[in-house]
Amino acid sequence: MTGVRNGVLAAVLLVLLAGCLPEVPAPVVVQTMAPGQDDILLARDALGEDVVAVARLIIAAPSRLEELRFEVERGAPQRAVQEALRQHAADLMADSDALLADAAALRAEVGPDPLGPVAHAAAMAAELGELGRVTAGEITRDVDSLTPVIAFDTALDDLVEAWNVRGSRSQQVERFELLVAEADGLVSAARRLDVGDCTLLRTNRIRWAELLAVRTAALRDAALERAGTRFDELRDQFSRAPLGEDRAVADSETMACWARGSSVEDRGEQAQALVDGIRSELG
Repeated sequence: MTGVRNGVLAAVLLVLLAGCLPEVPAPVVVQTMAPGQDDILLARDALGEDVVAVARLIIAAPSRLEELRFEVERGAPQRAVQEALRQHAADLMADSDALLADAAALRAEVGPDPLGPVAHAAAMAAELGELGRVTAGEITRDVDSLTPVIAFDTALDDLVEAWNVRGSRSQQVERFELLVAEADGLVSAARRLDVGDCTLLRTNRIRWAELLAVRTAALRDAALERAGTRFDELRDQFSRAPLGEDRAVADSETMACWARGSSVEDRGEQAQALVDGIRSELG
């Protein structure tokens, strides 16, 4: 019994002592950031969206220009892509201006620290913004240089469309006399086209205009001869390939010439390098 009683007393004593001991608080976990981490998070938030927007537009530009020059059908479809690229350049200019403003505001907020990652990232973001502005200007000049060529191609298409206008025999004869004169004028205009260094663009259009003039004259002659069946047969035959070939394929032979004179192709690589650098500094 003595052992049991001693054990009970010991247990009671432990409880009483525990009540007298000061309360020990639970351990508190404090999350700390590396020095400068707040600024890095601020930089990510300030630059991220516009960096991505500018880089994407720069990187997409070469393929969009190749589509315009070498893939889309000539004439009106090409003009639609031309307008889309003008908007592409305008969007790039606006996003680049926004990125330049972001970079300047970030530098002002975090203060001067030319050796820090935020300063490096802001400098590269500003460089990307300037690159975007330059690229936007290059896109616009490239697109605008094709305006006379696209207008000429549209005139060729309009003349072909005029073959199909219905009317009496006398109206057909009168109309085709005018179309023959128009076709001859297009041959002369093709020889004067300003195409820069890629002279094959002019050569192609001279060939197409000459073929169109020959075919328009043949239709005029059939109308004069009152050969209605012959006229319809010729028009159907010519309409299947009015200019004798796929014009986009023919113009694709100028790709090497265009690439030699264009800097846009290189801009994508420059933009990617800057994005990688910004990611490295703020990662």
